[in-house]
Amino acid sequence: LIAQNTQAVIEENQVIDNAVGIIIGDTQRPVTLVGNRMAGNQTGIECHDANPRLRKNVIDGNLVGMQIDNATPDLGTEADAGENVFINNKQWAIQYMGRKPLLALMNWWGQATGPLAGQVLGQVRVNPWLRTDPRGALAVERRGAMNQTPAIWGALKRNGSGGRP
Repeated sequence: LIAQNTQAVIEENQVIDNAVGIIIGDTQRPVTLVGNRMAGNQTGIECHDANPRLRKNVIDGNLVGMQIDNATPDLGTEADAGENVFINNKQWAIQYMGRKPLLALMNWWGQATGPLAGQVLGQVRVNPWLRTDPRGALAVERRGAMNQTPAIWGALKRNGSGGRP
């Protein structure tokens, strides 16, 4: 839980089999999630009244991947790819209840054309990140006393499409 105007960087964690994996709310200070995996939760990430920045996270196999209310998280732009992976979320990859369109650019949605119909609820503009599933290119290393398993994203190569990965 990140709340009450807290600033945080959450990096290289696995949050698995919870009601809600990570809750970010009631903070306008910088919150960044990088290289985390949220899997098997009812909701992977719940975000309200906050604007976190998400990069290189895997949001996989939750009922709802990310639930967003009264918030505008940075899920990627043309200039700064999100490189997040939203796959196998049963009800929605993203459930967005905001009024302004939300950008979620340069992410992987399980297929090259973007999310399946009905996987993104609300006004979310998506642009697929890669043409092939990046999970085959991921390497995992164990390190530290806690046996963290960060994804190594350096194995991904650019496809020559105007500088996009």
